[in-house]
Amino acid sequence: MIASVDWFGDLYKVLPVPVCGAVLVSCAILCGVLIGLEREHRAKPAGVKTVSLICIGSTIFTIASILIAGESGADRGRIAAQVVTGIGFLGAGAIIRDHKTIIGLTTGATIWVVSAIGVLIGAGYAAGGVAMTLLVLGLLLVLRHSEQYLKRKAEKSTPASCQSDEETCEKRA
Repeated sequence: MIASVDWFGDLYKVLPVPVCGAVLVSCAILCGVLIGLEREHRAKPAGVKTVSLICIGSTIFTIASILIAGESGADRGRIAAQVVTGIGFLGAGAIIRDHKTIIGLTTGATIWVVSAIGVLIGAGYAAGGVAMTLLVLGLLLVLRHSEQYLKRKAEKSTPASCQSDEETCEKRA
C-alpha cells in the first residue's frame, strides 16, 4: 500500500503515539474552530469557544480510552462511549421552550455532531473528521439559505391582514 494513502486511515498505524496525539488534537481544534465560527457568525449560543472545547474534549477522551486499553485487548471504546451520554446532557441544555416554539434544536444537534467528529478524530481518523466538518459546514450553510428563501416566499404569499393580526389568521387556518 502507498504510504500517503495511510494518512487517510488510522493515524495510530503510521505515527508514533505522542506525535499522533498532537496531530489529532490539532485537527480537533481546527474542526471545532471552523464549525464554531459558523455558529458564532450566526450569533448562536454555542460559538467558537464552546464548539472547539467540545471537539477537543471528545478527542482527548477518545485518545485516553485508546491509550488506557493499550494492547491488552480491553475495550478501546469504553470511555469514548460515555462521551455520547455526557454530550446528550449538554445538547439538551441548549434546547429551550419559548411559548409555542422550541429554540436551540440546531445548537443541540451541532453540539452532538461536533462531539461525534471529535470522537472520530480521537480514534485516529483525522481525514474523516475534516471531511465530516466540511460536510456539516456545507449542510449548515445550504440549509440556512434554503430556510431564508422559504421564509421570504411564505411572507410574500401571506395576506396583508394576516401579517398584522396573527391571532385572527391562526383562528382562520
